[in-house]
Amino acid sequence: MDCFGTIKLSLIFAYICKGILQGRWSSTSEQLTLCTSMLIVKTMKENMQPH
Repeated sequence: MDCFGTIKLSLIFAYICKGILQGRWSSTSEQLTLCTSMLIVKTMKENMQPH
């Protein structure tokens, strides 16, 4: 996957995450950043593994 694809994916993850956070708590940028970072790391690890 190219860099642009990864960025697009992380933006989608951030959007989904934000919705989840707003549903449960008052959304803070700290929680959103943490959630997004975890998802980006997870995605990158999956992309690095040989298919």
